[in-house]
Amino acid sequence: MLGWVVSMRTRVLLADDHVLVRQGVRLLLEKEGFEVVGEADNGIEAVRLSRQSEPDVAILDLLMPQLNGIDAAREIHQCSPHTKTLLLTARGDEILLEALAAGMRGCLLKSHASRDLVQAIRQLEDGRVYLSPGLAEAVVQAYRCVSARCCSSSPKATERRRSPTSSASARGPWSPIAIGS
Repeated sequence: MLGWVVSMRTRVLLADDHVLVRQGVRLLLEKEGFEVVGEADNGIEAVRLSRQSEPDVAILDLLMPQLNGIDAAREIHQCSPHTKTLLLTARGDEILLEALAAGMRGCLLKSHASRDLVQAIRQLEDGRVYLSPGLAEAVVQAYRCVSARCCSSSPKATERRRSPTSSASARGPWSPIAIGS
């Protein structure tokens, strides 16, 4: 094995439009043994760098110029399919469902501690999904809200509301009424 050194460090791409955030996250990750392979200040640059470097993990801010983090994740998954994407955000609402639907493997609130970022990356590398503590509740609430809107406008949901039958088996396991009971 002379002349060959195999790097087992996780390769990370950072994308945030705030220089101070990128610099701080880079220092933290390098201290923890991760290899930062690139930094982008907008979503288009994040996609370009992902295509070039094919990182293991891309940490993407939600609100970036030119292309937001969720749309950048969609494009990154196309050009670098093995890259796992992590959304870095201050929001904990319905945007989470869109992020997960776009293939993002995790969501981390900016208000959480640096150890949560390290844990999130490790979980993504292990093939798991990461949600900041407290976000699971937000995801469930957002799902219920979206589900209720979808279900309340469907003909079957209207029929269920008019039906005199009230048993859960008659309504089905995914009806809005069954969710709250």
